[in-house]
Amino acid sequence: MSDTKLIQIDVTTGPSKFDLMNSLFVWKPNHPAVHFQDARGTYYEVMISAVEAEDGSGDRWMFKGREVIGGKVVQKPLTGFFDTQNRHGYLKIEATEIG
Repeated sequence: MSDTKLIQIDVTTGPSKFDLMNSLFVWKPNHPAVHFQDARGTYYEVMISAVEAEDGSGDRWMFKGREVIGGKVVQKPLTGFFDTQNRHGYLKIEATEIG
């Protein structure tokens, strides 16, 4: 039996608005990933598949994507929120526990 849980990772730095949108719209020849970093200095590479305005500011975004680990795209989806003005937000990643 397996239970799926979401792990929230608070990020303290990440892409500019241009880089976030570029990662959504540029698919050929390569789909670029963006990088987020948490307070401990751990980097997360993410391939963005959808972006939605969180409010009317033009700086706060909800997004969907997949984590890239070792150059390979992980098939578990992730979601996130990111403020491109202050460069803070979070990632929510699925973690599967086997038990």
